[in-house]
Amino acid sequence: MPTFLREELKSAPEWVEIEDFESFTLDYTDETGGVRELWPQAEREMIVVISGEVTVETEHGRVTLKRRDWMDIPESGARVTAQKTVTTTYSVELMRIAGHWKDVNVVAIFQFRPERPLEFHYHDFVEYWFIFRGHFTTQYDDEEFEMAPPMMLATPPNHEHGIALPAETVEGVGFSTTVVGKMRAGHLHRDEHGAPEPTF
Repeated sequence: MPTFLREELKSAPEWVEIEDFESFTLDYTDETGGVRELWPQAEREMIVVISGEVTVETEHGRVTLKRRDWMDIPESGARVTAQKTVTTTYSVELMRIAGHWKDVNVVAIFQFRPERPLEFHYHDFVEYWFIFRGHFTTQYDDEEFEMAPPMMLATPPNHEHGIALPAETVEGVGFSTTVVGKMRAGHLHRDEHGAPEPTF
């Protein structure tokens, strides 16, 4: 089964590089002051800003991240602080992803709507979806799976997937790792690129 809750990752197939994930908010009006210390628990760890703006302090310096920005968390940890801006209310949303991937291919925030479904396609890389808003049914190798927060979809190279007609707006973080096989980028389709040849 390609869908996982956070607590199910210990039983994931070997090709799944994700060991932990969570979406969380930082609110500068609560008792934490909108601050969280992050200490990596895996070989690789990153944060992705879903909404708002944060300042991240590490041994390498201080950077500001906004929506769609991401960064690796070094072994020595990081201090993440929510920033108050004109367009931000009180809380900032982030996604933390931890695992043992070798390379990062794409990190992006995606959105699908009833009038904008996702076509059936496949890739030459492993792709992960981390859902933080919306409920939908995904088609995966001729099977259907129900998805909702806080679930992750893991798709190995050359396995077809898509969303036919979402009933509501769906948002998530899309993350893909090392390109393999024929080393093609982006979405691949049967009529243009030929039938997929599953890797795993």
